[in-house]
Amino acid sequence: MGLQRRVITEMTCQIDTGNFVTTRLTGPNWTPYAEAIADHYDLIQPWYVTKKQALTLATNALTQGPVSQTTRPQLYDVLIMGMSVLISGGTNTLDNGNYIYLNITDLETGIPWVAPNMIGYAPVLAFAGAIADPSTGTFFPTQIKKLPEFYFLPKGTMLKLDWFPIPISYVGNTDNLTATLTLHGVQLMNHTPGFIAPQWVTMPNGDTIPVGSRVPWFGCVPFGRRPPVAGSRALGSFTLPAGEQATQFLPPIDCNVELHDTYANFLASTVLPPAASKPNFVVKMSDMRSVGDWTPQLSPASAVFGNEEYVYPALPFAKPHLLRTDHRTALVVQNNDTSEVITQGSVTIRGVRLCEY
Repeated sequence: MGLQRRVITEMTCQIDTGNFVTTRLTGPNWTPYAEAIADHYDLIQPWYVTKKQALTLATNALTQGPVSQTTRPQLYDVLIMGMSVLISGGTNTLDNGNYIYLNITDLETGIPWVAPNMIGYAPVLAFAGAIADPSTGTFFPTQIKKLPEFYFLPKGTMLKLDWFPIPISYVGNTDNLTATLTLHGVQLMNHTPGFIAPQWVTMPNGDTIPVGSRVPWFGCVPFGRRPPVAGSRALGSFTLPAGEQATQFLPPIDCNVELHDTYANFLASTVLPPAASKPNFVVKMSDMRSVGDWTPQLSPASAVFGNEEYVYPALPFAKPHLLRTDHRTALVVQNNDTSEVITQGSVTIRGVRLCEY
């Protein structure tokens, strides 16, 4: 019976998360990985850490380096399940945090969550749910954005947050913004003498994996291209003019990655470009080395990517996709609008890297 059950499980659950993405509407849904870790502890308590950072969105912001801050070392092991962010200080801005970019690194392992490529950062709203529109004070439907996987932060270690603001290209933008980022999770406690944090856990499909081997992964690429103009190739300078098509590739990876959902920073009606033009932005995604991955046509970007105004700010795939080692994801993007130019638009694919460090 045990062998038969094992075979059935392996046939119906090809990846450790299962072949589905859980809902965001019922609170912090625990993943099998998080539950397996938490089972080793006697006491589990809610945990919150808030970091605040003021950011310059003036035109010269690209000349500065990233602003870095760290969390404090924690007394207990922590599982981080999601984040929320309050963007404040703006009165004229059309920015809900869409052009504030972030990368997070565990200082113990040195592994950055955002894959290194031409940007190397992802919008803060790819990490965190937006609480309110800073220009109107209206609240968004989903204030907490669940991470692709719970992140295990061992006691005594710290996270480094690297903030990088990309200025917004529209007339009259003089606002600077403050991002108040809150990490949501639980702290894990076991006061048994001699207790040692778990090193390995067993997943539902029978895999035994190291604790810490499932790390959030963010792949961010421009929705467009860099302008072919001398002096216009700064970090935040990318565009997709009206009537043009471009192809972007996520970087090849050195281990398998589960791709779960996507976020785009230019689709909300409260940010540029105007809402009326957004149905004309279309996209097609492909796994470049997967023979069976074939999509015949372009689809509206709003049907593929999420944004802060959706109930699903990071729109989940119908089924997680296992991007295998050395594979690359290609995005064909096209602007069918007759006059509107997409400026500083980016797309972030979110998932879980499965490297064993």
